[in-house]
Amino acid sequence: MVCKLKLLFLMLMLGCVDAMAHTWDEPWHKEVVSQANSFGLYEVKKVSGQTLKLKLVKHLAGEKTKKKIKVSDFYLYEKMSSSAADEHGFWLGKGQRVYLYLHKDGRKYTLATPTAGSDKILDDESVGATFRHSLHKTQIDIVAYEALQTCIFISLHNGACASETVDFHILVPLKERVSVLSAEALAEDFELFFKQHAALESAYLAGYALPNDLLAPFLESEFFHVQISAVRALSVSHDAAKVKKLVDFVLSKHGTGIAKVMAVIMLNELKASDVNERLQAYLPISSSEEVYLGGDIMDPRIGTWYPPSVKAAIEWFLSE
Repeated sequence: MVCKLKLLFLMLMLGCVDAMAHTWDEPWHKEVVSQANSFGLYEVKKVSGQTLKLKLVKHLAGEKTKKKIKVSDFYLYEKMSSSAADEHGFWLGKGQRVYLYLHKDGRKYTLATPTAGSDKILDDESVGATFRHSLHKTQIDIVAYEALQTCIFISLHNGACASETVDFHILVPLKERVSVLSAEALAEDFELFFKQHAALESAYLAGYALPNDLLAPFLESEFFHVQISAVRALSVSHDAAKVKKLVDFVLSKHGTGIAKVMAVIMLNELKASDVNERLQAYLPISSSEEVYLGGDIMDPRIGTWYPPSVKAAIEWFLSE
């Protein structure tokens, strides 16, 4: 039970951030990686006001930094609300080992936000990892984490993912049964779910087209986290009917609200203007129930932008 609760805690990120008087639009992982220059493992040597002092432990991708660097400010921090005492700072502590996506502007290094672009090594030597959004942390082993994140970085910077990474860390986990989380889930269910989450999200971020027969069971899952990852992976597939399938998912009784919103976002990324008629016809009966990414009202990442309902998502898409 302790193990399960720990894993669920990591995934949902409940109660693991300080309540703040300001909020920001937390960027998705694709944006964080796309705008980063460097990716590596660092040890936090000092946190002083608005400055981090870091020691490079292992360079993984992009421009290699010097052994000792300073980080100040953020490159994707878009404030949505604030108070008179608006201090965001760095949410890292001295002595932590953390994987960082860094952006260099001249001689200045920056992080994406206080919570995006940084994944800590945990006490058991696994990683609390981001593959979608920092509200949705997973727990995976270091070898898989480094391989997949390096693959993502290289792919988003016009390179190609290593074939062994695709084979062992994307395809192999997706050939297993589809894992979902519930009150009855065992530790092995959580472990498989995290591997599959990382695999599906990495396929989307790296633009790797999954075979239809491999992806289909995940699209049919009832679990919203699996649905979100599956529609994202579908959007980069070679399936000639992928646009139709995304619209079918939005119109279905099967999809959850937040996953349908994500499917609409994927249609927008694909610039699928030929679906307007079907979505327009569905709009009057679409759900206006509010959807959520996770966290709670006191989490500063509550400012993340996304359409707040299926109806709002369709209206947004039709207006673009």
